[in-house]
Parts: sequence; C-alpha cells; structure tokens
Amino acid sequence: MVVMPRKKSEGLDNPEARTSEPKYEALLPEVVTEVTQEWADSKALGLPMMYAEGESLAEVCRDLGITKAQYRECVKISDSFNAADAYAQVVSEAAWHKLGREGAGGRRVNGSVWAANMNNRYGWTNSGGEAESSSGKTLNIGIVFMGKQSDTTVSDTLRDVIDIVPRLTVVKHNEDEI
Repeated sequence: MVVMPRKKSEGLDNPEARTSEPKYEALLPEVVTEVTQEWADSKALGLPMMYAEGESLAEVCRDLGITKAQYRECVKISDSFNAADAYAQVVSEAAWHKLGREGAGGRRVNGSVWAANMNNRYGWTNSGGEAESSSGKTLNIGIVFMGKQSDTTVSDTLRDVIDIVPRLTVVKHNEDEI
C-alpha cells in the first residue's frame, strides 16, 4: 500500500501558502493510492461505526482517505469489507429513521429535508398518491399521542410529516378508546 500525506488546504491568496514548505493537516487521513485486500480487511471492523450518525459514502471515503471507486473495489476484493459495508448501510439508514421518529415525537426536524434525504438515499417516494415503500407496497403510518394534546400541539407536531406523507388523515380518539 502506498500512502501520501494530505496537504493542509490554504487559500491561493495566502503568499505563505505558495512559498513555504507544505503544511499537513493532522485531522485528515492519509490519501491511499492503492487498496489491497489486507488494507480493506483492516478497515472492515470499524466501518459500521463510521456510518453510525447517518454518514454518506462520500463522508466515509473522506475519512478513509479513498475514492468511491476504491471503496467499491474494497467491497469486491474483501469478504469482510463487503459484509461490514452491508451492515454499515443498515446502520446509516437506521440513524435517519431515528431522526424521523424523533421529529414525529416533537424534536424540531426539517421534514422536507428529511424526506428528500430518504427519497434520494433509500428510494422512498412522494408520488402525490398513497405513500409507497421502495418495494412498491403501500405504507400505513400511525401516530399515537399519549395523554391529552390540544389540536394546536397535534398540528405543530404533524406539520413536518405533512410534507412527507402526501395524503394524511388524522383520526382523533378519546383516551378510553385507545
């Protein structure tokens, strides 16, 4: 494996950056010029944690110091990297599901951005009709509010969800009916 250290990025308008010795950024990984099975195997174990907060492939590649093409090569040449990648994708998607669930529970989450992310990354659709999963099956979404909630509180909580679900029917139940 051949590794080249990354130069610290500095603006071209900085004369010192053009004339001095290269400076190195300690926080950026070294750039990997060639991936091998051994290298991929050594990175496989940590891969799921690199996706733990919903990171994208580009972010993980940056942190590994490799390109997307090199990442795909690692998946091909290393069974352990391939298995870790499959699980890491689930870990990343789960982080985004958790964020959506927290948003439905009252945390301020930009529903439009969340929905666009889910559409683009995981094949969710917003077709203007019934909500469908990437498998084409209709999704039934239920939200239960525990305790007494005013109509305003319910409306505020559902505001972002309306952007996600094209047709939303709100059914009110008394506590003794649930």
